[in-house]
Amino acid sequence: MIITRVHIENFGKLNNVDFSLSKGLNQIYKENGWGKSSLSIFIKAMFYGMSPKSRGEAFNYERTKYMPWQGGNYGGFIEIENGDKTYRITRYFTKTPEGDTLEIRDLQSNRILQNSNEEIGELLFGVGRESYEITAFFSQLKFVSTTNPQLTASLTGADKFQNDLANFNQGIKIIDNKLSQFKKNKPKKDEIEDIREGIAENKLLIVTEEQKLTKFKDELNIFEKDVLIYENKLKEAKERAREEQVEFEKKLMLEDKIRTGSDKLNELLIKKNNLLEKKNFENNYQKRQNMTKILSIMLPTITIVLSILFALLISFSILDLVLGIILIVLMMAVGIIGEYIVLKHKIKLKSLKSSHDSEEKDVDIELQINLLNKEIDELNQEQNKLKNDYEQFKDCQSPNRSEIEDYESKFNVINYEILSKKNQIEQLEKDIEILIDEGEKLQDDYSNIVERGENIDKKINILGLTKEFMLKARDNVSIRFIVPINKSFNKIIEKFNLKRDFVIDTEWKVKENTNYGTKEFQYSSQGLQDIISFCQRMNLIEEVYKKEKPIIILDDIFVNLDEKKLKIAKEIVKEVAKTYQILYLCCNINNAIEG
Repeated sequence: MIITRVHIENFGKLNNVDFSLSKGLNQIYKENGWGKSSLSIFIKAMFYGMSPKSRGEAFNYERTKYMPWQGGNYGGFIEIENGDKTYRITRYFTKTPEGDTLEIRDLQSNRILQNSNEEIGELLFGVGRESYEITAFFSQLKFVSTTNPQLTASLTGADKFQNDLANFNQGIKIIDNKLSQFKKNKPKKDEIEDIREGIAENKLLIVTEEQKLTKFKDELNIFEKDVLIYENKLKEAKERAREEQVEFEKKLMLEDKIRTGSDKLNELLIKKNNLLEKKNFENNYQKRQNMTKILSIMLPTITIVLSILFALLISFSILDLVLGIILIVLMMAVGIIGEYIVLKHKIKLKSLKSSHDSEEKDVDIELQINLLNKEIDELNQEQNKLKNDYEQFKDCQSPNRSEIEDYESKFNVINYEILSKKNQIEQLEKDIEILIDEGEKLQDDYSNIVERGENIDKKINILGLTKEFMLKARDNVSIRFIVPINKSFNKIIEKFNLKRDFVIDTEWKVKENTNYGTKEFQYSSQGLQDIISFCQRMNLIEEVYKKEKPIIILDDIFVNLDEKKLKIAKEIVKEVAKTYQILYLCCNINNAIEG
């Protein structure tokens, strides 16, 4: 496991700080007071949270000591690579542990794996906070090698713990409780099977809907072919109707022309009759004129003759005088009346003549009649021709719209079916898309639940192995650890050419064999103590971290070494960096590690 990125939002005096780390050695050279120790504590806190407060530790209490100087959110995140997985561990702290938050996110699936205040470092490295602090975490001026009950138990097989685990049996109980909890939270086979069956049903539904979709598309193709057929038939029927309409309109036009010709012929005949009547009137008028002339002559003459006759008869006493006078008066009255009648007749003749002359003044009636006869003959010929032309259209009828309406009805029905099929196809495609989305979700759920089960199995396996390791450690302490530990410890310390005999006892204490017995190394110089503690902890790291290799934090730990020993220590760090990720912090350019 390695850390790839560090982001500090606010921690101590550090604000909005980002670092990218790589495998092997990572050096950060900063002046005193920059916040190197804050950076190292921040990384430890990401794995283990803040250290609990001890009695009398008010000033050095980490939670209070590293509260942001500038305010703001207290914390940040780190990103780690573990095999082919990438995770982000985000922690924020408050004044009390109860308000702390922890989020572990799988950056590949963007899923939150854990959201609690558990010490993720213990799950990753297999050791608690205190064990990490006295092994891989080298704090400035305070990295003297020591041990704790947990490490002692792991390395020596002691039966009882203190601090992180109350005692050995309690540790086994905790592991058993964790195993029980993991097994309880492990997805059930029925739950997994239900999702698998849901995936199978979803696939079957998709196949069924796709078959239905194919059927609808085939039916749509048939309807589209039919609509083309009826479209052509409708077009042909309309063309026939148009032709029939043209012939029918020709028939109507001929009928109209024949009717118009007949009306005109009637008008000409009426005009001809009027002219004939006028001609007859002229003849009658002449006869009446002659009669009037005769009467105008005869009536006065007869009146005069009778008057003379009556006068003679009276004179010869043939008639009585009174009677004769009366007859003469009567005759004169008859003459006057006759003259009046003749005069009235003349006036009427004159009026008729005047009216006739005003209408047909200077017009030859006979000529008009001849012209009319000619026009009537021509019109009769034209009518006969129209009637002959009419013969070929007389059977034409108005187009029958029923065939067109029938085709239009079928055409509309098919178009409706096409629209209906298209809507059904569109709905099916949406349904299939929904089913596909549901299938993908079911597949994700299946993958997630399987992955969750696999993760729980891994944790169960880790806890089982841890429990097995603890049980075996109790029985095989000396053979498994003490001899190899001393051998590897001496291999490291020999590089400093000290020419002294150091051994590690079963309580993880380093002692020096002298001619006067064993000597505690704490009584040696500070430089020698630093060398022994450095070698002891490097050896301890190799023995303790069998599960995951931790990041080793070295916070300016070589300040007490002379130039020669410093050079050797740097070489050891470079060698260890081939196996472990190291964060090396220093403020003196002389302590920087070249290449």
